[in-house]
Amino acid sequence: MEDERGRLQEVISKMEARLNEQTRLLEQERWRVTTEQAKVESLQRSLEEQRRVMTQQLTMEREELERAKNSLLEEQKAVMQKCAEERRKVAAEWSELHIQQRLSKERSEREVDRALQIDSQREGAIMSLAKEQADLKIKSSELRSREEQLVRDRELLEQEKQELRLEKERVNAAALHVKQRADEINSMSKVKKLPFDIHYSS
Repeated sequence: MEDERGRLQEVISKMEARLNEQTRLLEQERWRVTTEQAKVESLQRSLEEQRRVMTQQLTMEREELERAKNSLLEEQKAVMQKCAEERRKVAAEWSELHIQQRLSKERSEREVDRALQIDSQREGAIMSLAKEQADLKIKSSELRSREEQLVRDRELLEQEKQELRLEKERVNAAALHVKQRADEINSMSKVKKLPFDIHYSS
């Protein structure tokens, strides 16, 4: 019985240790997801700041180009050749600006796609954590049910031991009663036989 109880306690201890390990791993995964989410939020803030700075810079550049155009128009009356050169320069700057805008747009789109991918991965991790947490709850419920069954089995075993002990006491009492009754009968037989023996001896 002690061996069986020891084995049951060992099984329960192992299950509790496994549950604790699963809980620890779940907490680690939660921390990792929180860290990943913070990175995504930081990236989003950085992207918004870049867009703001870029918009401000483009506005300033457009204003500067507009001033350059006005200056070129004013100088056109005096120096036609210089005006043409300035126009070519402005055209080149516009071309470069458009190239930079296109590259910036492509870079922004790539960063947005990467952020969306990270967000999708984070959602997947959250779903995985939710499933793992549900599995842990099920396992915990199963462990509690098994522990309750073990307690009921142990109580039933104690009850059977008590009934066996009472039955043994009843049997011992009955045996003692039979022995006492046999002793009484034996004593009565000896008493009845004594006068007969005395008469026979005379």
